[in-house]
Amino acid sequence: MAKPLDRISASFIPLLLIVSMVWLGLGAEGASWDEQESELVSGDSTGGHSAVMAVDRSSNVHVAWADGDDIMFRSKSNGEWGDVVKVTDQRTIRSIEPSIAVDGDGGVHLVWVERSYEQGTEEILQRSLIDGEWSSIVTLSPDINDVSRLPVIAANEDGTLHVVWLDGQNPNTELLYRSKTGGSWGPLEKVRPNGDGHPSWPSIAAGPGRTVNIVWYDTMEFQGADDDWGDIYHRSKSQGAWSSIELVSAGSDATSIEASVAVDDDGVVHVAWKDSMSFPDSESSVDDIYHRAKTSAGWQDVMLVSSGSDGGSRNPSISVFPDGDAHIVWRESPAASEPQESLIVHSTMSDNGWGPFVDISTETDMPSEPTIANDGLVHAHVLWLDFGDHDELGPGSFIYHKNLWVSDKALVEGVIVDANGDPMPGVEIWLSNPGLAAVTDDEGRYAFTIDEGEYIIEAIKDGETISSLSINTKTNERLTLDPITEGSFHTVESDDDSIISIGLLAVIAVILAGAVFILMRSR
Repeated sequence: MAKPLDRISASFIPLLLIVSMVWLGLGAEGASWDEQESELVSGDSTGGHSAVMAVDRSSNVHVAWADGDDIMFRSKSNGEWGDVVKVTDQRTIRSIEPSIAVDGDGGVHLVWVERSYEQGTEEILQRSLIDGEWSSIVTLSPDINDVSRLPVIAANEDGTLHVVWLDGQNPNTELLYRSKTGGSWGPLEKVRPNGDGHPSWPSIAAGPGRTVNIVWYDTMEFQGADDDWGDIYHRSKSQGAWSSIELVSAGSDATSIEASVAVDDDGVVHVAWKDSMSFPDSESSVDDIYHRAKTSAGWQDVMLVSSGSDGGSRNPSISVFPDGDAHIVWRESPAASEPQESLIVHSTMSDNGWGPFVDISTETDMPSEPTIANDGLVHAHVLWLDFGDHDELGPGSFIYHKNLWVSDKALVEGVIVDANGDPMPGVEIWLSNPGLAAVTDDEGRYAFTIDEGEYIIEAIKDGETISSLSINTKTNERLTLDPITEGSFHTVESDDDSIISIGLLAVIAVILAGAVFILMRSR
């Protein structure tokens, strides 16, 4: 297919600027974490714990947690939280340790541990939510008489699933893996060889294609690692083949634990972990958060993230946007001379290293167990557990959520509909520069990020232009146009023989009304 915009006159661009999208700056989204209100996710329960989260590229937030003997689930779509749903079907079983992932089509996938009171066993179960329907529950662990725990799950864009968990008991603990491509689960595979040491605390992240990356804590003696303390290791699987096992926490003279892994669209692997190693600018007597990345050139230098902290830093969680913009949250305990409150803090990576961190849980009492995820566009989302008193529910353990616009790009979003107002999936959204930006989903929605500048976007269906317009973006803006109707592309000759689009003028009133509504709602 020829590039859609080749036939458009260069003088088309300035004239179309009068038909620009309405933009909303960071004043509407919130300029800092502190300006966003924390949202209570766990409903009227006072016993939630072990919360996990996944976010799709339509900014839908999916949360699972353990509560009593059950695994609970809740989603936020189009800015509204749905009902709390019980995923498990309990008999004489306790459900704990959930993990969650979302694929490129928005399918949600859960794994968790089922503990039988009668048999004293633990096994790994899995269930998926596809197109609003929950699948049957599948058992992944090999032997009902064994002890299986700490499962983690990741999903590639095409829906390929990867699950890793600990199986057996010391000194015979194994790190097992299974994957699902299409409709069936593959055989069991061992991530690490049998031998000395004990693995624990795995973390998993899907990469480009069907690649998966796994990091874990281990006390094995490997590549000069100090087996008395334990270190962080990495292994990946791509095109059916496993890589070599690699030592991530190289140079540590203390215990390296609580690793978290994330991967960007270029396949760069980012690992964060807790360590009390001796490091420049760190307080050697307390735990700190460290980061290391693996590019095509290999593993980069270890970087101290929690520089300046004089308390204890633990429970890190890392999230990386497709373009490589990385963010870490962790639990921070103040120094002994300060009130004993734990804070959820946030730091971002730039060309100059890791930036300063800020408290993002000022509205809760005793936050813990943070996790971070992003929508692949401009929003980072943080979930955490808080032990304290809720204004209406009293004392207990509660799960909170907060999000922030963290990108320095503009967000462009909208919906394409046909003449009857029905959504049009599969419409290509092209830019004059750099090209294809997005494809509409099943609800006709599109969203993409772009640098500051002037662009023409064009909607293409089956190789034909169905609409076009001009946009003029600025850093940290949100541009929204709803809806663009099929067949709205019309042209007239201007005085200077340039072509301008007039089909969108009919919706300007709707745009302005929508802008007023959004601005009022954001205040």
